[in-house]
Amino acid sequence: MNPGSFGESCDITKRQLMKWLDPGEPWKAHPMWFHRDRPQPPEDADFLNKYATALDADIVEGENRDPGRLLAACEPRQRHLLLDPNTGLGDARVREHVKHVTFNQFIQILGHQNRRAKLTLIYDQAYEPFNFGPHDVIVKLRRLRRADVHAVAYVLERQLATCFIWASMDQDVITDATHRVQAQSNFLRGSSWTMGTGT
Repeated sequence: MNPGSFGESCDITKRQLMKWLDPGEPWKAHPMWFHRDRPQPPEDADFLNKYATALDADIVEGENRDPGRLLAACEPRQRHLLLDPNTGLGDARVREHVKHVTFNQFIQILGHQNRRAKLTLIYDQAYEPFNFGPHDVIVKLRRLRRADVHAVAYVLERQLATCFIWASMDQDVITDATHRVQAQSNFLRGSSWTMGTGT
């Protein structure tokens, strides 16, 4: 999350999507605020409080500016989890690792014993905007499925190559959550939905 971009339409979508996926359970969020110019605590609390209030989610305990602590902060959480990287899910080059959640990190978080029956939602804009299409999302979902991850994607903005992916190791969790989104939003399954194999 880049604080300078906070408040854009996708942030409203994050809040609503979490409510639709599971309206009865509170969420944790990791803003992935790994910028070098992030203030030291407690000066960073102002943005974190605004972020948590806007999304109606609690910040994960152990969240800090060190990207190397991502797994330690996320794996033990026994609640649904939003991961909010600047760019999304992908195989990041070393210099870009603070903008991404790598596939290995994502799968490791999902596979932790405390999280296997929980949802993990990730904001994903890790695509080439001028060549973006459903196939790009399907490739990611198939890769996750090969790791026994069940996932669904919803394309938010085709022109901006932006989507959300929710995933779990538990197929029933994903199926039930997706049905809730479709029922509560009245969005029928269409070209914006991409279902992972086996969901």
